[in-house]
Formats: sequence, structure tokens, C-alpha cells
Amino acid sequence: MSMTREDMLRELELLPVWQLRQPLPSVPVIAPEHVEQAVAAGVAVTVDQNVAVPEPAAEPLVAAVPKVQAVAEALPLRALSSEDGAYIFLLAPADALADSEAERLLQNMLRAMRVSSRVEVQDTVENIFSQHQPKLVICMGELPANLLLQQSFTLQDWRSRQPASFQEIPVIVTYAPQHLLSHIQDKALAWQDLCLAMQLMQSL
Repeated sequence: MSMTREDMLRELELLPVWQLRQPLPSVPVIAPEHVEQAVAAGVAVTVDQNVAVPEPAAEPLVAAVPKVQAVAEALPLRALSSEDGAYIFLLAPADALADSEAERLLQNMLRAMRVSSRVEVQDTVENIFSQHQPKLVICMGELPANLLLQQSFTLQDWRSRQPASFQEIPVIVTYAPQHLLSHIQDKALAWQDLCLAMQLMQSL
């Protein structure tokens, strides 16, 4: 059954409809098949039948370290793999009881992308990527991004340099669900990041 605009807004927890105090710095250009989700999320978009994937930054952030450092190896991350194995979502470990609302928002975000999670593990970066070979990684929060890419950047730093790269795999960094629960104005920016991820996936 197809979802109405109100249904999708409710799924993304964007009811009542809110508006940003300031306009977004840019309007994402997305493929036609993603327009319905974007409109439902209350985000202005420009539709291009021949959507072009943004070029990486002139000096992309690349994790060239073949093996993560020992201190990072001891810190686990939560990894969700899509059913087809194309996506891996990396998050900080969750407390199922304390983060129930964040978990619901995470599932709503995956649903808006039309992605179903097939496998969920909590392990080190090295072990996760020894068992999974995704086409694209989405880090939700600066902690997973910094652990994966062995840097110490803020989330804003990562977002200004999208996409990054890990072992030649594109990496998109966006907001953690926990952050979005208390900063609802950033949901539009998170959706913009997810649109970029879907555009990149089309080119892989």
C-alpha cells in the first residue's frame, strides 16, 4: 500500500510540519524516484531526469590506513547492512531501552530510503569490514566517522567534505538519530545527506 504525504511525514516524525528559520545553503538535485520521499520529508528539491552525482572535493578525506589503530580496534560500532549488502550504516552502540525513540527514528529513516536491514552486528571496524563489502557506507554521527576514518573532525567538518573514502568505498557522514531527536531543524540536512548517498549508489 502506498503511503500518503501525511503518512510519510508521520514516519519521519515531522508532524506538525515545521519550517527552517533560515533557508538551506543549497537545494539538493535528486532523481525522480526519490522525489516522493523528499517532498514527504518537507525538503525542497530540484528534479533532474539526468541527475549528476556531485564530484568529490578537490582533496577528499581518505582513510589510507590499511588497518585501524589498536585503540580503535577495541571500540565497537553498531553496523546495519542492507538486504542486498550494498549499504552499511555505522552508529555508536545503542542502549535498546534508553534509545528506543532514536531506534524508531532510525528505522523511519531507513524506510524513507526504502532500505531494509538484513544484518546487524556490534563489532570493531576491522571485523565489520572483514565480513562485509558494501558499496557505500553511511556514518551516523561523528564518532563512527572518526573511528572508521581515523580522524578527529566534527560532523560539520565531515559534511563539508562529502564524500570521504574508506578502502575505496564512498563514505557519507550524517547526523545520528539521537541528535535529530533534540535538533529537529537538522532533519532536513540529514535528508539532504541521505539523498546524496542514494545518488552515489546509483553511480556505483
